[in-house]
Amino acid sequence: RDGPRRHRAGPDAPGPAFSCTVPTFFLSQGTPPTQLYTGVYGAGSATISTLGPTYPQTYNALGFDPVNNYLYAVILGGNHLLQIDSNAGVTDLGAITGLPSTSNAPANGAFDSAGNFWVTGGNGSTTAYEINVTSTPPAVIKTLTLSRAWQPIDFSLSAGFMWGLSGTTMYRLDLSTGTVTTFPAPSGIVSGNFGAGWTFSNGNLGFSNNATGDIYQISVTNPASSSP
Repeated sequence: RDGPRRHRAGPDAPGPAFSCTVPTFFLSQGTPPTQLYTGVYGAGSATISTLGPTYPQTYNALGFDPVNNYLYAVILGGNHLLQIDSNAGVTDLGAITGLPSTSNAPANGAFDSAGNFWVTGGNGSTTAYEINVTSTPPAVIKTLTLSRAWQPIDFSLSAGFMWGLSGTTMYRLDLSTGTVTTFPAPSGIVSGNFGAGWTFSNGNLGFSNNATGDIYQISVTNPASSSP
């Protein structure tokens, strides 16, 4: 069946939306099962804690919807959309119409300001998909051809663009045109795979290095310019 299904992580799952009264970032890891984590900031550090039980399948492309305050993700190698509540309860919303199932994809997932979910495969992908998460079933509403290969394995929205980090190169994606532009990352960033990206409440970008766990906060000035 491709209709909504619920993974009962507890007697009341799925539960309420996230409140995020304290600035929080989210991570998911596992191949499978998948464990959800929350992270909160300290002075020059971050504390990461597990949230809820594991989910029996691997999900990826985790994104936070600013409209309804739920997390969403996609089954890795598949096309089922998952909604995740503040208790880590998972609701399978079914197959996303128009999203192909691709091995080891999607990798990148993030929401725009209108509450639409964007995903891409990363690792050299040249297509991004905009998804309406409120329709039944969920559906791709825009397929965007990218002007060049997108290497980062996560992205986040800031100043109207999606931003990613791969190695020591910053990537910027224009969601209107598909134009991908690259820039040298700030000095001090150690090359690696950055599998988690998010936007701080001050508009800065955050990226976590998969190998080291180091988190970088990056401020982007003149984000729409040719040399931000």
